[in-house]
Amino acid sequence: MRSGAGKWQELGIGVRLNRSLSAACIAAIARLCCFVKFGESADNGGLNAGAQAHRPAVAPAWAMLWFFHPTPEEPARAMSFLSELKSRAHALQGRQLGAERDLAASTQACEAACRLALAYLQDLCAQLNVIQPLAAGSYSLDGKAPFAASAALAQRNFRCDARRRMLRHAEVCDHIGVGWDLLPATGAVATHRVTVNFPPELARVTERLSIGQIAHERQEQRHPQTNKLLAYVFEYQGASRAFAMLTPDHDSGQIAFRLSNVGGFGVQRVVYPAAQVTSALMDELAKKLLGQPSRFG
Repeated sequence: MRSGAGKWQELGIGVRLNRSLSAACIAAIARLCCFVKFGESADNGGLNAGAQAHRPAVAPAWAMLWFFHPTPEEPARAMSFLSELKSRAHALQGRQLGAERDLAASTQACEAACRLALAYLQDLCAQLNVIQPLAAGSYSLDGKAPFAASAALAQRNFRCDARRRMLRHAEVCDHIGVGWDLLPATGAVATHRVTVNFPPELARVTERLSIGQIAHERQEQRHPQTNKLLAYVFEYQGASRAFAMLTPDHDSGQIAFRLSNVGGFGVQRVVYPAAQVTSALMDELAKKLLGQPSRFG
């Protein structure tokens, strides 16, 4: 005996049940299912016509399960959205992993460059402390009078220092510094004077005194009768300091160089990729410190 579902399929009625059907449609389909399941036939010796007329319109269990069971498209749609979320998550993870690899590579490049630069500068300082080369360029506070009168400046007492810090749970180089004295090549350190009476000159002299770490005193020159301010007089010691600072940027993979009072009072800044900080570049830096032709910067 064929089941109700088999007979339902034999009717050739392509009706798709879903939750959007109205109550009237549900009742009609239920009565039709009962007729197919329990109708009178010679095979099953079914109910008489009167019994069929009074039988309640109750759908068989398979029909109810068929109606209330989710349609195949619902899990497909859920899986499709889940697949989209997985794709977005995988793309985000890929970008994060790529960024982490880039940071690791930049950090390694900076550390390798700092190790090379530190070893080079330590050796350079040892040699220059023996040579004590003269400082090249022109040193003047106001741009007119020489810094130490007519005496040339010698570069002495080179010192190299390096500091480290923690970055992403690892110890890395924070900076490398080289400092040295600019002293008169002949004779002792003497006191000199420079007078300025215009704001631009005052700003320039004040900045150079600060950059060179020059010991000084400032005095006001006033009119003896009116007490009007005429000029500022700076008395300073003819000794200064020069510096070279290397600061790595581990995120971008670059090394920043800062030169102070090299070839004259002032600051020069230049940035190189860590991969370019090689012995050849350090040679160019050493030439720059000694006033020789250099491609540094």
